[in-house]
Amino acid sequence: MKFPKYFASNSKFNVLNGNNGKVIEYFHQVDSITDILLDIEELFFLYVIEGVVKLQSPDGIIYVTGGNSALINKGSYVMSENLSTSNQEFKAYIVFLSESLVVDFTLDVNILNPMDNPPQIALFTEGELPFLEIYIECVSIIFNAYSEHKTHHNLIDLKSKELLCYLFMSSYRHVIASMLSTNMKNKTHQMRYIISKNYLYPISVEQLAFLCQMSISNFKRKFKEIYESTPAKWIKERRLEHAEKLLRNGKYKVHQVAKKSGFDNPNTFRNQFIKKYGVLPNQYH
Repeated sequence: MKFPKYFASNSKFNVLNGNNGKVIEYFHQVDSITDILLDIEELFFLYVIEGVVKLQSPDGIIYVTGGNSALINKGSYVMSENLSTSNQEFKAYIVFLSESLVVDFTLDVNILNPMDNPPQIALFTEGELPFLEIYIECVSIIFNAYSEHKTHHNLIDLKSKELLCYLFMSSYRHVIASMLSTNMKNKTHQMRYIISKNYLYPISVEQLAFLCQMSISNFKRKFKEIYESTPAKWIKERRLEHAEKLLRNGKYKVHQVAKKSGFDNPNTFRNQFIKKYGVLPNQYH
């Protein structure tokens, strides 16, 4: 993940790393901090417990006060922090979400008619996201009880995806979906999106390259860079994995599973399934 220097180099931050997310516990009683220049390259979520964060973005200034939270998109910001007036403390949790997590999540959900110009920052006031208090309590437990445990990376990845799921289930779904969709605009994300929507249909590598508006050589090179595999091998593996799930479900007949998994020829499906799973498709349970 691309982590801003301010957060990476500051001893005030207690950081837990996952493969697809980072969580920062940010508690201090030092003087207020003003005009920090942040170049953010990952979507992040801010939950303020005590104090105030001022964020100046291309959209203007937003204040995140105690009990409130914000989802903040990639971009440049000027940030200031003020201590709580009641107890002279600053407390906040910050969850950075990796680009790959956001893209994969966006591919999995159905985003219809995203806003043309979604906000850089979505602000949530206390009580608008009822799950947040429990979520933050769980994150706090991870810091206090499991920070030295070897599996905390897995916990952070789970909590990062859980946060996205919660946000997407809220009444702010359309705004959040639109913010997430902005991460799909570069060529790599467009390519991943096109492949995710088409690999379960009978389609050739040449046709996929055409849909991605790339030459076949550039497509294969870029595919290898993204998936660390050739297009033919990756597509075959994903189709067989999809077929295995459908067979395990027991809802469809073998010829239906083959068709729903992108195999035009039942014999080709049968032979490839046996090679991967060691049994005939109609014997798999």
